[in-house]
Formats: sequence, structure tokens, C-alpha cells
Amino acid sequence: NAMGIILFLSSCVLGMCVNVSSCFVGGKASALAYAMLGLAKTITVIMVGVAFFDSPPTWPVMLGAAIALGAIVMYTAVSLLEKQRAAK
Repeated sequence: NAMGIILFLSSCVLGMCVNVSSCFVGGKASALAYAMLGLAKTITVIMVGVAFFDSPPTWPVMLGAAIALGAIVMYTAVSLLEKQRAAK
């Protein structure tokens, strides 16, 4: 059962790292950017679940992930355009 303990402790350490990094991002970025980061984290969790645990996502999960990914791309594009216009 040592492998279970190692996996549990690894999960705890990684979770702590995610929470600490979220605090740093929250202090430097806007609320919308923080929300987009949360969406990216959720999509990553879904992908890891599919890849490592052989748990196929349901259609609503895939649709939600696709919409979230589209929102992240749109937010990034609009943010970059605004920065380019402000630089001119």
C-alpha cells in the first residue's frame, strides 16, 4: 500500500502548488484572467482523467470544455488586440 501513500502525498503537494500559484496569479492579473486560468485548469484535469484513468468524458463535459477553450482563445485574442492598440 506504499504506492497509494506515495500517490496521495504527490497529489497533496501538487494541489498545494496549484493553490499557491493561483494566489500569485490572482494578485497580478484581472479577475477575468483568473477565471480563464481556472477554465484552463479544469480542461487540463479532464484531459488527464481521460489519458491516465481511461474515463471517457460525457458529451456535456466535452461541449463545456470546447466552449471554455473557445472563450480562452477569444479572451486572449481580444487582450492582445487591445495591447497592440494601446501601444500605437
